[in-house]
Amino acid sequence: MYKYNALWKMNVDGTKPNNITKDEVEHLYPTWSPDGNRIVYQSDEKGGWNIFLVNSDGSNETCLTCSQQGAFYSPAWSPDGNQIAFTVQTTKDESSREICVMNIDGVDMNCLTNNSYYEDNPAWSPDGKMLAFTSAQDGDWDIYTMNMDGSGVRQVVNNTGKDYFPAWQPK
Repeated sequence: MYKYNALWKMNVDGTKPNNITKDEVEHLYPTWSPDGNRIVYQSDEKGGWNIFLVNSDGSNETCLTCSQQGAFYSPAWSPDGNQIAFTVQTTKDESSREICVMNIDGVDMNCLTNNSYYEDNPAWSPDGKMLAFTSAQDGDWDIYTMNMDGSGVRQVVNNTGKDYFPAWQPK
C-alpha cells in the first residue's frame, strides 16, 4: 500500500539501509551534491512543495524555499556545488512554471525564464555554463537548452513524443 516516499541511503550491495527522512510526507527528486556530502530534494513537508537540503546522514535538514512564494520542484546541483537549479510555479495555474537558480543557502534566487510556458527538469551542463530543460513551448514536451543568464534558448529535441528529464554526458 502506498504510504509516502522517504529518502533512503544504503551501500551498493544493499547493506546498511538508512532512512534519511523519517517523516510521512512526500520526498522526491533527490540529487547528491558534487562532493557527496549533501542531498537536495523536493518535499511537501511544510504543507506545500519546497526545496530542502540535508546532510547525507540525515542531519541538518534545511528548507531553502519556505520563505518564498510558490511551489518549488525538480532541484539539480550545479557542477561546482554552489547553486541549485529548480522549477517554480508562482500561480495556481499549473500551465506555467519557470526555471530558476539559487545559491545553496537559499538566497539570490534568479529566474532564468519568464514566460507562460510549462518548463521543468533543469539539468546543468558539465561545465556549469548552460542548463537543459523540458518545455511545452511548441505544444508538446521537448528538450531545450539555455545559457545561465537565460539567453540563447534553443530547442534541441523536436518530435511528437514526450521528452522529459534531460541529462548531459559527463566530461
